[in-house]
Amino acid sequence: MGMGLISALKNNHWATFSVATTVPISLFIFAYSRWIRKGRSFEGAMVGLSLLILLLIMAPKLAETGLLRAFDLGSEQLIFLIAIYSSIASIVPVHVLLSPRDHLSGLIKVAVIAVLVAAIFAAHPELEMPPVTEYAFSGGPVVSGSLWPFLFIIVTCGAISGWHSLCCSGVSPKMVHRETDIRVVAYGGWLLESVIAVVALLLASTFAPGDYFAINATPQVYGTLGLAPVELRGLSESVGTNLQGRVGGVASLGASAAKILSSLSGGGAAMAYWYQFTIVYMGIFIMPIMDHGTRMARYFVQEALGIPPSKNFKWWLSTVVLTLAMAFTWAYLLYTGTIGVIWPMFGICNQLMACIGLIVATSHIIKHRKPIYGLVTFWPVLVFSSASIHGALLKITNELLPSKTVPALVQTAILLFFMSLFCAVLADASMKWFKVRQASRK
Repeated sequence: MGMGLISALKNNHWATFSVATTVPISLFIFAYSRWIRKGRSFEGAMVGLSLLILLLIMAPKLAETGLLRAFDLGSEQLIFLIAIYSSIASIVPVHVLLSPRDHLSGLIKVAVIAVLVAAIFAAHPELEMPPVTEYAFSGGPVVSGSLWPFLFIIVTCGAISGWHSLCCSGVSPKMVHRETDIRVVAYGGWLLESVIAVVALLLASTFAPGDYFAINATPQVYGTLGLAPVELRGLSESVGTNLQGRVGGVASLGASAAKILSSLSGGGAAMAYWYQFTIVYMGIFIMPIMDHGTRMARYFVQEALGIPPSKNFKWWLSTVVLTLAMAFTWAYLLYTGTIGVIWPMFGICNQLMACIGLIVATSHIIKHRKPIYGLVTFWPVLVFSSASIHGALLKITNELLPSKTVPALVQTAILLFFMSLFCAVLADASMKWFKVRQASRK
């Protein structure tokens, strides 16, 4: 997702400026709810949302004066700056930046999805993408490989996600007011994310294959497909940005949403505003993922090294060093990777982490309930781990090792590490389950 955001923000000063403003706006929300109107976080988020929309609308006028020239950045500059931002954001206390920004993000997510659902029903767009394409079994231009296992790896990132389980255990408890809110937040977030997935799929399907792959495949790959763009040039002119080769799904989502929304409100003149607003929405959606992940990775390494959160010099030193190490590790992957490798690799590691979470849940059930109930959480482990390990082996043997590059070897090492970690956890848990089963028979 970070690659998609980088691709959408590249040489797009309008969206880059608007996404950047969410940081000072989030700090304002913190100050508003702490000193101006104490405890009124929702009220502060509404004020912050109004400021964001105002700045988004003003951005073209500011660009005419040359004030946004500094936000016209290339991919390398964006990766570096986002890595620095994520490092700072993951060190700053949760209630100062992360929580206010998530209040702002939550409002925008709910509002945008509600608008898009209503717009899809109102516009009733024609789906240009065929139900089944020639890439279903031979692999496509975005992610190589057949539907099994790669479709399952990518789709289940939202259905059963290791990242989400880690986020819930490490960060979410600090952001809910009461323990009784957890179920509402968890199930509400799950349902909303499911709606987002369906909306994104519908929006992607409104493109003709020639346009969709022109945006989401690299120009080199697209040139080998024998496809021709249908309305890509007109779309690029309407949104004010060259859309071709902006891989990762963020730009195509923004363009398809802008096409539908502008047909209902504002016409062609408003299309650029709708496009940039959707990009900002995706930026607010993706940026927390990057600094949440950086923060959680630091937590795990500190715990593994036996460094408690004591706020002494050793803890602060480890926090700064490990945070920078984590941030620039994923920045390196973004810099050297391609969408066809990064997406499946993220999905594989994500699913293996989810399987570890399900193994923990299975252990709890077997220990405290009838062992047969453990099958409820264990059968997904068999499905998702088989898909993930199969996909990892295909990626390693067919793509990574044959390329013989340093980034490919790094990515291979990451996949092998996660597979080894999963197998070790499963073996250890299986021995304990067997002992519990034997004890229950006595």
